[in-house]
Amino acid sequence: FGQLTNLGVLEMVELGSRLREELHLYEEQEEDEKKGVADEGDGTHHVHRGRLFTPQHPIHPHRIKVICTNFPRTIQSVQGLLVGLFPDADYSDDKVLSEPGNSDIMIDIDIRHTSIMIPDPQPRRTKQQEMLEQQLASRPHIIEKE
Repeated sequence: FGQLTNLGVLEMVELGSRLREELHLYEEQEEDEKKGVADEGDGTHHVHRGRLFTPQHPIHPHRIKVICTNFPRTIQSVQGLLVGLFPDADYSDDKVLSEPGNSDIMIDIDIRHTSIMIPDPQPRRTKQQEMLEQQLASRPHIIEKE
């Protein structure tokens, strides 16, 4: 479960940037929205154009919770994603992200072992792992996404 390549880190930073752009409703978009409800053309209507963050409630570290496995490559992936989400932040610690000038606002990367975060070794090592993966894959919310 080694380290992420430089290209992998850059791809995660880019993904974080794209997420920030896709999830944040900017002021100029908000002005357009005031003129009418965002319509997808297929009859689907979205409040705030389907964005999670608005000028009144912007993306902010205190609104983020991060959980990942404790493998170096997954921690590096999350760090790259956070760099893309918060490009102007102060990255003074390996596992903590803080806003410039405010060390009280941090995002901890929770790497504690949990039953919902399982590694994906190749090849599969045990029959129990295969059974666990089948059980997890059969959950209704997973089936719904596929």
